[in-house]
Amino acid sequence: MKKILVIGGAYQGKRKWAEENYPEYKIVSLEELWNENVKGNLFDGIFLNGFHLILKQWMEQGRDCKEAVAMLRKNPSWLIVSDEIGNGIVPIKREERQWREYTGRALCELAKDADEVYRIQCGIPVKIKGGGSGC
Repeated sequence: MKKILVIGGAYQGKRKWAEENYPEYKIVSLEELWNENVKGNLFDGIFLNGFHLILKQWMEQGRDCKEAVAMLRKNPSWLIVSDEIGNGIVPIKREERQWREYTGRALCELAKDADEVYRIQCGIPVKIKGGGSGC
């Protein structure tokens, strides 16, 4: 199992593609992962869908997004699916701009660690990092 990051715009088929191509990964919540990591347990083959929304929840709870990235880095393999939210109009609210920045920075850090990174657009995967020719 590998560390795989899947990014793209909203409603582009990211989750469906990830589920079809990597059925061995187990869907977990960040809370489950956090609770197990606190106990010292690591997961192999976790699947986090909607990572951008998970980070938003963490920020709203006053948690540091860097903790989430550090926790994920400890796990031997993961499949993370996230919307790219850094394009388009810059939000007026400071909190929205912070969420956008934190998400972008977190995805950059996870992309460094990932064995493979895919961008999905119109349901079509393009491998942007990793060996081989893609799917």
